[in-house]
Amino acid sequence: MYNTLFLKDSGLSNIESLSLGSCYSHFCGLTPKDAHSSYGDVLMTEEIYKKQMKLIGGNRDA
Repeated sequence: MYNTLFLKDSGLSNIESLSLGSCYSHFCGLTPKDAHSSYGDVLMTEEIYKKQMKLIGGNRDA
């Protein structure tokens, strides 16, 4: 969640909570499915990372 803190502190995101579910809803615009399962958590984390990299400007292929 370091990226989320960076985006929040830099003013690029106005997210209020740093929980996985709220980050997923904020960055992906979707309601978390299969939350709290290992597989679901990994998929949500990957999607959040891809969206954050696009917002930061890195990893444009994500």
